[in-house]
Amino acid sequence: MHFFAYSQEMHSTSWNRQALASSAPAAPEVDVISLGRRVRHLRKAAGLTLDDLSAAVGTAPSQLSLMENGKREPKLGLLQQLAAALGVSIDELLGAEPPNRRAALEIELERYQRSPIYESLNLPKIRISSRLPMDVLESMVGLQHELERRLNEQVATPEEARRANGELRAMMRERNNYFPEYEAEAQKVLASVGHTSGPLSHHVISDIAGHLGFSLHHVGDLPHSTRSVTDLKNRRIYLTQNARSDHDPRSVLLQALGHYVLGHQTPNNYGDFLMQRVATNYFAAALLLPEQATVAFLQEAKQAKEIAVEDIRDAFAVSYE
Repeated sequence: MHFFAYSQEMHSTSWNRQALASSAPAAPEVDVISLGRRVRHLRKAAGLTLDDLSAAVGTAPSQLSLMENGKREPKLGLLQQLAAALGVSIDELLGAEPPNRRAALEIELERYQRSPIYESLNLPKIRISSRLPMDVLESMVGLQHELERRLNEQVATPEEARRANGELRAMMRERNNYFPEYEAEAQKVLASVGHTSGPLSHHVISDIAGHLGFSLHHVGDLPHSTRSVTDLKNRRIYLTQNARSDHDPRSVLLQALGHYVLGHQTPNNYGDFLMQRVATNYFAAALLLPEQATVAFLQEAKQAKEIAVEDIRDAFAVSYE
């Protein structure tokens, strides 16, 4: 699952490269977490209890429970017995692909809770069971990705950050802060929903999201400094229910969509992160202030000798920023 999230601010932290690199535990020869969830899924699909399966393979229910929870690696003989009892092949039993989305989320959350990052937070571990609501799983895994994203942002040393900022400013000065490629992408998006003039309303932005295949979900439990979280696999964008006066909610959504439209991948370094941030901000502005309509408005105001920032703000319903 891939997520993009936009945060309101960046925080300093003591995390370093070594801590970040060791955030995921080394993969064992057999992925015991995935195997355990797959065995549980197959057992329940077959209508078997732990007692039923333990009787079929000659192993205590408590040992099977440990295996299903990813806390015990079975020997080859037990794997063969399990495969036979569950009516699958060894390859199917050891398959890397989770059997369903819930299993995938459970596996990801379990791995996260075993990582050094989670242990360093000194938080209690969540007991992962069939009683754990799906929305809680979604939220916890989303928070995991947000934490990892922030750590990736903050991993840059001060020297790297200064160099990346300097290179970005030089590039923007050379281009006079003008990116025709982003203007063109914004125009394509506006044309796809038939928007030609006037302020970009929330209704039109919802149409844009729908045209791009995304559904919008307003939730009240996003982290305070997070503007939005985008689930690219399921094409969902999660937005906060709480209106924040310092950010236009239209810009927040358009920036999230910009990440997708512009084809951004996980940044390779701090410079990539900064460039992506500039690109999404520019893309959102190009939608709120379409190039053709804005230039026409300014030309008309110039001829009338009545150019004023207030008029642009009112005509397109945007902030001074």
